Amino acid sequence: MRARSQQTCFRTAGATRRGTVHIVSDSANHTEHARIARGLSSEATQAGLRALIASLGPDIVQIHPEQLRQLEHATYATDQRFVAWVRPLSEPQTVLAVRIASAHRLSLHVVSTGKNWGYGSRLAVRDGCVLLDLSGLDRIVDFSEELGFIRVEPGVTFEHAYRFLCEKQSRLILSVTGSAPQTSLIGNALERGIGRGPYSDRFAHTCALKVLLPTGEVIHTDFARFEGSLTANLHRWGLGPSLDGLFSQSNFGIVLEMTHWLTRRPPFLGGLDIECADDDLPAVVDTLRELRLEQLIQQASLMNAYRLLTLMTRIPRPVARMSGAERQAALAGFLQSQGLSFRWRGLLELAGGTRDEIDARVGYLTSRLQGKATCLAMPAYDTSQPPEPQHLRQLGIPNTQDLPAAYWRKSFWPRPGSELHPDRDRCGVLWLAPTVPLLGSAVTALASRLGQSILDHGFEPAMTVRLANERCAEIICLLTYDRDLPEEEARALACHDALVEQLFDSGHSLYRLSTRSMDSIPPGRDQTDAVVRRLQRALDPQGLLNPGRYDSSK
Repeated sequence: MRARSQQTCFRTAGATRRGTVHIVSDSANHTEHARIARGLSSEATQAGLRALIASLGPDIVQIHPEQLRQLEHATYATDQRFVAWVRPLSEPQTVLAVRIASAHRLSLHVVSTGKNWGYGSRLAVRDGCVLLDLSGLDRIVDFSEELGFIRVEPGVTFEHAYRFLCEKQSRLILSVTGSAPQTSLIGNALERGIGRGPYSDRFAHTCALKVLLPTGEVIHTDFARFEGSLTANLHRWGLGPSLDGLFSQSNFGIVLEMTHWLTRRPPFLGGLDIECADDDLPAVVDTLRELRLEQLIQQASLMNAYRLLTLMTRIPRPVARMSGAERQAALAGFLQSQGLSFRWRGLLELAGGTRDEIDARVGYLTSRLQGKATCLAMPAYDTSQPPEPQHLRQLGIPNTQDLPAAYWRKSFWPRPGSELHPDRDRCGVLWLAPTVPLLGSAVTALASRLGQSILDHGFEPAMTVRLANERCAEIICLLTYDRDLPEEEARALACHDALVEQLFDSGHSLYRLSTRSMDSIPPGRDQTDAVVRRLQRALDPQGLLNPGRYDSSK
């Protein structure tokens, strides 16, 4: 592996100003956490923690070892430790915390809600950081039904935003995540998370970032940099150099506010369900590319049979323990028993003004895919009616339909009605998301190689081919296992690491990384890394914010 406008404030529905748990700030705890903070002297760490507690109070700063240990877990094995947990409840408290950390050279790891499951949850890349948890900053700062935007702080989740829209009887809809409804809008957008509908590329449909720099300075991007701008929430670029991209997948600053654009709920929804065999996948992918280039579809993805299986049930324990030819035969039989005799299935989602419009588009798409895929028209749905489960994502309603996949290899299922929480339940989850040119032959070849490698390591290759745009696809691989089985975890981590190396070596860059794979970023060519390093040092002279995060300039 390689070296390593007038603004009105609203409180979100269901949001609370919860304080942190009770703090014990005796000298023994300071000593314990000074020891954990590798790279920082005991004296410096203790001084910094005392300053944070004195300035923010024990309801905001937590250093008790037992409480910190509850935060130090993810959906895969890690050994990073925190020296403190700081959960501010306002922007001034956040600014103060950052300035104190800077004065005492305390490294900060920033999260919005900490549910980055499969990529590291809330854990840092490097050891010995102060966890700066922004879930307490949960205001909806601005909203416009007419212009279709919502402006939020980091603690606003998809669930909170949806409830707010319901209270406003809004006709606007979110592009929701497949993760937990308690995921942050800002956190997901900054990680370039993906959703459904025309605004599925979330970060591309945001603007007007308010950013706190590690130096304690605050900046605004786009037209929001100008006091009283009437179009601050409405224009993607503003005037002059665009700074937004500097704060996506980076450690350059802390986003305190962001404007998200929303779409209007269409009168009717429909879709075309398609299925194809492995041999037909190249022709199907090429047809979808042409349809996307012609702007006849907005988005498309194809799940393989293993990925669909993870959403339906759990693997039988005897099959999970098998190996070689016996296991391959058992898996084939299990797929057959679940009615998954095909290899790939996708849904082309459609929106329109009338049923006739939906029906006409379904008929045309069917003709374009004829002879390449089996097509089944989904009945047109009147969005003024109560939604059924298959419509939730299209209507921007947060749900947990994808979360059961994390339990695919667990020996138990959470009790009915209980919260699905992969971290708490020790689910093993690792995501891999390589990019590939949107050519049927290239997509098929990479999917085949990934699938065989995952099978060779003793796991099930659950994959989704997603059209990132008209020219590029992402093959999103879900690697799941049981963290209560050490040997299984060791194999899963080895599989993940081998695939990351192979993908970068073959030119298939991953579009998003986990904390485990941050050190695998290959060096940039020419003077790219040097320029990035200069930018980082200009914004964070001490290198204290999210150390190691998306950093190829080591």
